[in-house]
Amino acid sequence: MQKYPGVEAALDAIPLFPLAQVVLFPGGLLPLHIFEPRYRAMLADALRTHGAIAMVRLREGAEPGDDGLAPIENVAGGGVVLEHQPLPNGRSNVILLGQARLELEELPFEGPYRRARARVVTERGPLASEEDALALHQAIGRLVKAVRRRDAGFHFETPEGLGAAAVADLAAHHLIVSPHTRQLLLANPAPRERVRLVTAELMGQTAGLEHVSAGGTLH
Repeated sequence: MQKYPGVEAALDAIPLFPLAQVVLFPGGLLPLHIFEPRYRAMLADALRTHGAIAMVRLREGAEPGDDGLAPIENVAGGGVVLEHQPLPNGRSNVILLGQARLELEELPFEGPYRRARARVVTERGPLASEEDALALHQAIGRLVKAVRRRDAGFHFETPEGLGAAAVADLAAHHLIVSPHTRQLLLANPAPRERVRLVTAELMGQTAGLEHVSAGGTLH
């Protein structure tokens, strides 16, 4: 598989893949099945050039504009194709590796797919403390343990040596259920705040699972 330069090479006109429920975080792995003609064309163009695609969430409850296009969030997850498996009839399976938060300025539509000018969102604000990092790891461990009581095959680990903000991004990508919450976290550039928000969300999800395991009803 060709190694691509990364999202920075595509910032002038990065292809957009809008989906309602999908949010891509830096470091996250996203499997995609590409079958619509417009996105097959998008993938082919990306594979010929920079390999980059921005996964952008459709804005909740928003009606299409005068151009007929569904409104999108202004912060997306920029990723690069890590694996590509061609299938019959032009379809493909792809694994996208998240690389950066991107702030988007959508370009005038030139079919068959949407594009945007983008800039990489840099983190700003204080870093997470050691106490914040410990609380995050404990919240991850507790949630994983709760999920394994229901699904013994469930597996989630973070690579050694990652900072707390990067761990929070991976946990948000793979463990947080709500797409709305994931989008809020993606758009948040403050590392300490993001770590604390992810920790709180994981603790809430764990409490819900433990309540169900104890005979309650999950609302």
